[in-house]
Amino acid sequence: MDTEHLKVPLVLVLGHEKCGAVTAALEGGKFPGTIGAIVEKIKPAINQVKDTTLTKEAIIEKCTELNVQNAIRDISQSPIIKHALGENLKLYGGKYHLETGEVKWLER
Repeated sequence: MDTEHLKVPLVLVLGHEKCGAVTAALEGGKFPGTIGAIVEKIKPAINQVKDTTLTKEAIIEKCTELNVQNAIRDISQSPIIKHALGENLKLYGGKYHLETGEVKWLER
């Protein structure tokens, strides 16, 4: 990501409902190549969900939102991003709803 040279004004981390990668991470197993790397990045969000009264679908949706928030936290640790956030860069997260096309903006 070259926000410094391109003067990018916005970085958007966007998850989506009914995410297959989150579902795969929740169900566990072995995942080859790039999929495995993505699943590993999602696991911390899964570990954050402690409410066992939620349905599987609700857990997937909560994990999707937490994964977006975790990604924002990770991205914001980059020295270039930190510097740009203080000047002209905005960093947002959202969750896209497949059926309606709406985006729910998430807290940072």
